Amino acid sequence: MKIKKILITGVAGFIGSNYSEYILKKFKKIKIVGIDNLVVGSKKNILEFLSNRNFIFYKVNINNLKKIVRISKNCDLVIHLASNADISKAIKNPLIDYIQGFKLTLNIIEAMRKNNIPNIIFSSGSGVYKECYNNELIENKTDLLPISTYGANKLSSEAFICAYSHLFGIKASIFRFANVVGKRQTHGVAYDFKRKLLKNSKFIKVMGNGTQKKSYIDVNDVIEATILAFKKQSNKFSIYNIANDDQITVREILKLVVKKLKIDYPKVEWSKLNRGWLGDVPFVKLSNKKIKKLGWKYRFNSRQAILNSLEVM
Repeated sequence: MKIKKILITGVAGFIGSNYSEYILKKFKKIKIVGIDNLVVGSKKNILEFLSNRNFIFYKVNINNLKKIVRISKNCDLVIHLASNADISKAIKNPLIDYIQGFKLTLNIIEAMRKNNIPNIIFSSGSGVYKECYNNELIENKTDLLPISTYGANKLSSEAFICAYSHLFGIKASIFRFANVVGKRQTHGVAYDFKRKLLKNSKFIKVMGNGTQKKSYIDVNDVIEATILAFKKQSNKFSIYNIANDDQITVREILKLVVKKLKIDYPKVEWSKLNRGWLGDVPFVKLSNKKIKKLGWKYRFNSRQAILNSLEVM
């Protein structure tokens, strides 16, 4: 089936705005319907697209199912990105990942059912897996035991998308991302370090003891991986990890930021825990073998992706 019209949720956010930019540049005949409530996302992220005849934006809350059904009519594909992006917020408000996560997914797939929209790309994450310090996290082998409500939201969403896929013939591509970085980023380790050090280059307080070690992947590598996998996917439901091959520690990231800012190394107050907050997974190593078998190659390793992101923050 040829894709002519795409609904992007969370379009004014970090990843959503980058998806829009990529699609408008690469696929001149595809129309984008973008929706966002502009609570996390910012309209400035999509200002440059508003004059494009292939882009239309609606400020709307996805909790309003009637509006979503009306707006999404005649779409061929949904790229569902809207979600609470700040995992640590759930410590004080655990329902945030239901209200701004799972509940939104239910409305999106209901709108898809009502409008017979045949395809969905869903952004999940590594938080669906159990903590694993020694082995790679593999899509169909590693236990799914989330320790955060964010991870529980993503896993619940995956399950309902899977059910709708089988019940209503929806082709669903689920992607479990590593830490995504790049242009229009609004949070993250390097982003927070840069922001804090620009305010005070002499001192910084860090969540965790700095040994947390994860992969960081460029947003355009992520977008290219999802589009490739979606095109090549032959079955109705598939799950893919998207990550590069290496990991980097928080301490190494701090050194990169300090060097980039050309300042002396600051006094650092580390916490005693090996994680930033309850629910934070301190070590993540995603297997990327499945996505690589499709012919995908990432352009940037974790260090390069972070350095790129510091250039455009």
